[in-house]
Amino acid sequence: MDVNTFITNINEFSSRYKAWWYPAFEKFSEDYSKEHPNYDYTSYNKAFKEFESNLRNQNDLIGEIYEFIDQNYIVYLNATLQECEKIRKSVTDCYYTDSKGKANRFLEDLFFRYARERALPKLKETSDKTWLTRGLVAISIENSGIDYRDSIMALSDLRKAANEKNIDTSSEFERIAKISSNETPRGGSTPMRQLMAKNI
Repeated sequence: MDVNTFITNINEFSSRYKAWWYPAFEKFSEDYSKEHPNYDYTSYNKAFKEFESNLRNQNDLIGEIYEFIDQNYIVYLNATLQECEKIRKSVTDCYYTDSKGKANRFLEDLFFRYARERALPKLKETSDKTWLTRGLVAISIENSGIDYRDSIMALSDLRKAANEKNIDTSSEFERIAKISSNETPRGGSTPMRQLMAKNI
């Protein structure tokens, strides 16, 4: 798969996700607010996880996106710096504007979740260095779009898990740092390339 095909797939996933997730999620949020006008975060989070689980049981588009990353992360690794930037921009540009006018950059969130929910557990389970690489690629593409502190924690957790499996992390962190953005991210003040380099 080349970079342009990768981006075409990303855009197709974006269109499908918006149609699959947001109508159901907005109805869930509206119904929950009516039924629980004074709800707390813990109870809402529990209900939200149940909602997401039920939706994924019907049609697991999130799992499909994760499998796409599993199979095609190598495209980012083999891309030029300009192509890597093009891929990151394509992910950032996939957003949904809610009723309040807020842009929800859901694909950035999914790439970050991929690193936490899929790559990290698989790394711990299999001791396969490939999962470290996949996780780092996902974080590089997400590019601290949400919050650089979350990126720092995710990078630290991947490094720690790899070290516990006696995996040499320096080469992979260095490899991904070289193709990561050196620009100030939306979610922080430290470029992703520097965050990666701090873990070498």
